[in-house]
Amino acid sequence: MMMDSGKTLPALVLRGDRDNVITKEMTEEIVEDIGENATFVELKNSGHSPLIDDVDQLLQTMTSFLQMKEELA
Repeated sequence: MMMDSGKTLPALVLRGDRDNVITKEMTEEIVEDIGENATFVELKNSGHSPLIDDVDQLLQTMTSFLQMKEELA
């Protein structure tokens, strides 16, 4: 059961551009559901498993997102 505290958190939504499991439409729906707090990044040359496909790109994307949010806080 989720409780709505009235607070919103930033969310990073990732999808590999070669993902055969999660479609682009599914990702767009997730971003729309989250709303303005969602940041979408499509990982280049990555499939469904960015930890395997390109961990460096994944870590760089996550680090940049966290640094950006930290600067805004």
